[in-house]
Amino acid sequence: EPRAVRKSDIVSTMYVLDISDSIGEGATDAALKFVMNQVEKKPEKDQAGLVVFGRNAAVELPPRVNFPFEAINVRVAKDGTDLARGLSLAEAMLPDENQGHIVLISDGAETDGNVQEMLDALRSKDIPVDVLPISYEYENEVWLEKLEIPRSVKIGETYEASVVLSSLKKG
Repeated sequence: EPRAVRKSDIVSTMYVLDISDSIGEGATDAALKFVMNQVEKKPEKDQAGLVVFGRNAAVELPPRVNFPFEAINVRVAKDGTDLARGLSLAEAMLPDENQGHIVLISDGAETDGNVQEMLDALRSKDIPVDVLPISYEYENEVWLEKLEIPRSVKIGETYEASVVLSSLKKG
């Protein structure tokens, strides 16, 4: 069965940006500046697109030669981070006729999904994934480690609750 295989020199790059609650606005702004800088440097025929994600993912811009980004207009749930969902949507947006490339911009704090399975699937399809880690510091972070309450309480009955809080600062 003879067949013709055409290979394109055009590279379609999907930028996959984490905008979940764990990422601050300053880090998001810096990541968007990075994306815009990279898009300005790309070869003229290459394409770029943008996917944003949190607990779910949405396409802000499909891959295209021009990149008319002004602001993030799509809405995603920010109360979680599903790296695999963001990568999956980016893969789906890559045109079959072009070489695909994905740039993941995230803190890597995954709360949903299985990113390793998705990375293995992308590797098997020869789609490279580059990662730009987002780092940040929360000097006054406090979190709830443990909450103990009785399994059942009758109406009007008093009960005790035990709470364990942790903090990055002493005091």
